[in-house]
Amino acid sequence: MKLKAHQVDGFIKSPDPSVLLVLIYGSDLGMIRENARVLANLALGGGAQNADTMERVDLDAATLARNPGLLRDEAASLSMFANPDSKSRRVVMLRTTGDQNAQIIKDYLADPVSEALIIIEAGKLTPASKLRKAVESDKQAMALPCFEDDPGTIQRLAREWLENEGFRIEAAAMDRLSQRLGADRGITRQELERLALYVGPRGSAKREGRDTVMITLDDVEQMIGDGAIASMESVIDAVAGGMLDTADQALTRLSLAGTPAPAVLNRLRTHFQNLHLTQGHIENGMSRNEALRASFRPPLHFKRVSIVERQINLWSKAKISTALSIIHETEASCRETGSPDVTLAAYTMLRLARAAKR
Repeated sequence: MKLKAHQVDGFIKSPDPSVLLVLIYGSDLGMIRENARVLANLALGGGAQNADTMERVDLDAATLARNPGLLRDEAASLSMFANPDSKSRRVVMLRTTGDQNAQIIKDYLADPVSEALIIIEAGKLTPASKLRKAVESDKQAMALPCFEDDPGTIQRLAREWLENEGFRIEAAAMDRLSQRLGADRGITRQELERLALYVGPRGSAKREGRDTVMITLDDVEQMIGDGAIASMESVIDAVAGGMLDTADQALTRLSLAGTPAPAVLNRLRTHFQNLHLTQGHIENGMSRNEALRASFRPPLHFKRVSIVERQINLWSKAKISTALSIIHETEASCRETGSPDVTLAAYTMLRLARAAKR
């Protein structure tokens, strides 16, 4: 069986107990791993704190390819420490790519172990994938697609996560926080946990007699007060402005501060999308200032307006489209190939900085 992308969250929150194998695939590695983690914890006992990790085993594609019978053996194996009264299931986690293990999975589904749940984490799979076809055609298996969230979805998920932890967030604070959140759910979760820890311990609102804690714009500014956003903007403006040395130095500072390369790429992509929108507004008759105000959300800081105006002179719509394609390719490579994120991001940014002056 298969679900559409918008149906995945519902399945994750309330998985069908008749499903014995779940394939999670797509381009968002963070979302794939997060969904696999949640499903595994539910099957192992209902939550991360209560999960019976003795009933979980992890396999990789190469190991399974060398020993095809290992999947069934592990699924049927019960821990000697298992609680006979527990409602948890045996969980086998498999990380694979492409169709390397497709025939093994197909053979397993012909006679699956009913007491076990197999969770497969895969990367991008086309509709022609043998692995996808094997899972989607089986009534006891489910295929879950995971692709990058759009900005609206990211904000919705962030609000839901914060509300579950006892927080509310102002609109202006969410706009500012969105600059830091990436399309990858793994990055989004890390930043939200960091914000929650900064604002206060979980449950602090109830101890103080309140239902929720309101997160303000000042809270977000203080949380990122280490200069991460300022440094991020320095990188973006240096790249878009064709300043090679400045871009290199700013990227080094971000890397040393622990800012994930995918988050920088996400912010760079958003900036070029806004530049593309600005050029479109100008072509339709808007003044430059009007186009900038209409395209950038949240609005540009007054100190950056003249900087971005100069960038508009350097980038035509055609050049921006090419830049966006390069950024998308780099983001995909960071997720799929296992290559060093910082190296790929640095190469892409310096490449774009050179292109700005051409």
